[in-house]
Amino acid sequence: ALFTGTCMPCHGQQGEGKQIINAPMLAGQADWYLVRQLTKFRQGIRGSHKDDSEGMQMMAMAKTLVDEQSMTNLAAYINRLRDEESVEVAQNVVHVGATASAEGEAAYSLNCAPCHKTTAEGDYAFNAPALAGQKDWYLARQLKNFKAGTRGAHPKDVEGMQMAAMVRLLANEKAIDEVVAHLAAMAPFDTPATLRRDPEKGKALFVGTCLPCHGEHAEGSPLMNAPMLAGQADWYLVRQITKFKHGIRGAKVNDTAGMQMAAMAKTLIDEQAIQDLAAYINSLR
Repeated sequence: ALFTGTCMPCHGQQGEGKQIINAPMLAGQADWYLVRQLTKFRQGIRGSHKDDSEGMQMMAMAKTLVDEQSMTNLAAYINRLRDEESVEVAQNVVHVGATASAEGEAAYSLNCAPCHKTTAEGDYAFNAPALAGQKDWYLARQLKNFKAGTRGAHPKDVEGMQMAAMVRLLANEKAIDEVVAHLAAMAPFDTPATLRRDPEKGKALFVGTCLPCHGEHAEGSPLMNAPMLAGQADWYLVRQITKFKHGIRGAKVNDTAGMQMAAMAKTLIDEQAIQDLAAYINSLR
């Protein structure tokens, strides 16, 4: 369980590693060595240099392991991966085959525009984030997560429950894909800043926490299941990071991308850090 939520998104389903994101093979490594390195990352002995972006990411992930027992359990699992068959883990992979159409525009206008606005720039009064220009694969995955109850089911997620109810008005996957295609064809909308926080402090947090998955300019990466964040409303980013941090979002076992985000959000020590980070992301274009 720890491996799925913490390590698998970067190191692979079998701990085989991914060169493209600088994630080494872990499968079969000595358990005592894994524990020692995780401990060093967790205590800031390793991964604290500002030029070591991969190490900073690992340090952030290691800090989500709450105690020695968690580290030893995780190391024991990784050590025995060499002897196991492939483990199937639900990824919620979404394929969007639709193109922008009148049907998608009509469905958006009826079901989404009242809150997200005609040009999908979002609206704080309705707790609605900007959607225009977001990657189609991410939009589709989130809408299908809402429809399946993977997202928007927690009793403290009022906005999520509202969205889940609205998504049920889209009859099937075809209707979802048509709305998604309409949104993906729209020009991205840069939302104005609302937080008076320190983007420079936020930049340091972004480099160590978000950049390895979301990209240097928060452009997103389908390889890492990481959506585009650049220009998103700062108030919305704060709200979602807070939900991840407190287990309101990203706690479902079939939401591996959400579990990874929840782990990263827990490394942000307080509200100030979350707001500084959101201010920096909002400034990216």
